[in-house]
Amino acid sequence: MDSLTGGTIGECLRERADKMPEHSAMRAGEWSCSYRRFEEITELLAIDLMQRGLEKGDRIGILGVNSPNWVFTFLAAVKIGVVPFLLNTCSCERELEEILNRSSLNTLFYGKGHHDLVYKDILSSLCKRGKRSERMLPIDREGEASLSEADFPASYSGEALRRGLLSREEAVRPEDTACVLFTSGSTAAPKGVMLCHQSLLRNAEAMRDAMGWGEADRMCLAVPLFHTFGITAGILACILSGASMEILPYYRTEAVWNAVEEKHCTILNGVPSMFLAMVRKEGYRGRDGSSVRSGIIAGSAFSAEEYQEIKGKFSRMDLRPSYGMTETSPCVTIVRPGSEKEILEGSCGLPIPGVRVRIIRSGRECACGESGEVQVKGYNLMQGYFDSPEETARAFTEDGWLHTGDLGYLDQRAALHISGRMKDIIIRSGENISPAEIEEELDQFPGVQRVKVVGVKASVRQEEVVACMKMQEGITLDPDAVQAFLAPRLSAYKMPTYIIQLDCFPETASGKPDIKAIREMAEEAIRTARACYM
Repeated sequence: MDSLTGGTIGECLRERADKMPEHSAMRAGEWSCSYRRFEEITELLAIDLMQRGLEKGDRIGILGVNSPNWVFTFLAAVKIGVVPFLLNTCSCERELEEILNRSSLNTLFYGKGHHDLVYKDILSSLCKRGKRSERMLPIDREGEASLSEADFPASYSGEALRRGLLSREEAVRPEDTACVLFTSGSTAAPKGVMLCHQSLLRNAEAMRDAMGWGEADRMCLAVPLFHTFGITAGILACILSGASMEILPYYRTEAVWNAVEEKHCTILNGVPSMFLAMVRKEGYRGRDGSSVRSGIIAGSAFSAEEYQEIKGKFSRMDLRPSYGMTETSPCVTIVRPGSEKEILEGSCGLPIPGVRVRIIRSGRECACGESGEVQVKGYNLMQGYFDSPEETARAFTEDGWLHTGDLGYLDQRAALHISGRMKDIIIRSGENISPAEIEEELDQFPGVQRVKVVGVKASVRQEEVVACMKMQEGITLDPDAVQAFLAPRLSAYKMPTYIIQLDCFPETASGKPDIKAIREMAEEAIRTARACYM
């Protein structure tokens, strides 16, 4: 397995193109490009950004489903030290406006919308409501699958501009911020996580080495590129290994199966709900997953039975659990080869090289097998939360360890097991959902007295969102009205699946909502069909 020596993302792409110029780099449908063209188009787009006046440290936004042009835009920006803010494709207009107001972007590049979202219309609406400082430019070309050399002026190939590009590349350092990704926490507002070139590259290298990925592999890339999983275990892992990427706009069960069968993909990474949908959904039982030889499963917990069910469909697949989060680039631990027994016992694996894990309870480090908060230290930690020094300070201990907010323990092999979450987060289909954010909106619903949002177990998506609402005396809850009220305020993936009316809210001895009791009441209501399925 060859290694690249570049310290920045741009240097690694250039080095890969020099080593394997004609090797397949990226495919999308019938379109494809070699690593030579991959680097050439990225360079031309980087020059275009420079010609638009973008300087090192300037901020741009990228909003769009997975596509070759999304990848080109991301790599062109990081190549010259421009920092892309990677925006969730499911963001509704209000959420997008909040993030744009906080980020002070120079330019927002937008692509195709997720499902029925049309970003051009959303951005036009934002501009009509008030003057916006950022330029808004489409990343797609009408009628073209991807950018090509012909989309740029001939002058961009001139010696002077090429020298300027090289100078800009050389000014980018491994410790510079590469990108900002947004993560949902227990508070309502998503936080912008700043990650540097070195953290992302070393993390991708660790996953590449652990999984044994190489130039003979083809990765089906269906996880969102606005997540670190898509950036690190996807784009960067492919560049570092010489593998080819098969880009899908977003996860759809049929599209992933088609890519696996028709394109003979050998790597498939995903969240548990993605794999469970592939093996459980009607109409896909006869599909052939024999080409897939490896993959990482991460993002939320799964049972031993669910793991065996997935492996039953992908019999040749070396499917390894990994633990991580956006703030850790994302990988912290990964299961080593030949460890299926440990996987069935709930292990998330050993820490990757250069990363340490400890378990803390009541201010002391826990013994083997004792549960406490998982804390992490290493090169992979974020630089901090964008424009949030107080939030950043709270995220770290005095001696520099990151609070993950997850509960777990280390076994006798020092492998990590996750047992729960300290933070009140719902994970549905691999997406973190903040109950507080939904509650904040429902508190404004007419006639509501109290609100609590909880997660309940689900067979495919693993958790569903339940809005429990106590109404003022004499008012009957109308779930359809709640749905209509939330639609313009929340992204589709955050919308409650169930909306139920409770007559009382159980409380703990300290007067706080008893989450466990409320969840049990919600589950009982769902079982007895007193909830409205949305």
